[in-house]
Amino acid sequence: MITRTGLLETFAAECDTNTTFARLHFSDLEEDQFNWRYRPSVWSIAQCIQHLNMTGTHWLRQFEKIPKKKLKAGTPDKFQPGILSKYLLKIITPEAKIKLKSPAIFIPHHLITGKVCLEEFYEVQERLKSYSVKFSQADISSGYLIPPNFSFIHVNIGEALMLHNRHVKRHLLQALQIKKHILFPQYS
Repeated sequence: MITRTGLLETFAAECDTNTTFARLHFSDLEEDQFNWRYRPSVWSIAQCIQHLNMTGTHWLRQFEKIPKKKLKAGTPDKFQPGILSKYLLKIITPEAKIKLKSPAIFIPHHLITGKVCLEEFYEVQERLKSYSVKFSQADISSGYLIPPNFSFIHVNIGEALMLHNRHVKRHLLQALQIKKHILFPQYS
């Protein structure tokens, strides 16, 4: 069993970790490196990051729609994700064997300004992290939010936070694998 406090603290820490990871691995890239792809069907580093910006912005819009009274619900501190959310968390892990197709609305263009995209990523992560404070008194077991990839499913606030960070890790690691590719352009 997870506590609301523990989940929110973990969410905030993971947002910081995601930002640190991106700064460490991608902040020194040149534009051609950001947009390099070893195959046309594979996303570039910039596309991975822009996809995260798009889905992160989706969650921000969902969070902004939550009624103020839900943010001060003062419910018990216990939290348990539902069966469906546990399954979604399992299939979007970085190590998952299942490749999910993104809806067209969340597929980034193939040419993106990498540095701008990365700055936007830092901003989106910071804005999402601010919800760890805003949700500190909320009933995170409520709020029917729509995940980016599954418009026919509803998740609660706590599940949304968990899904978001799992999704971010998956695509940051995907971007890192691109950078580690043997043909990735290197500069001295």
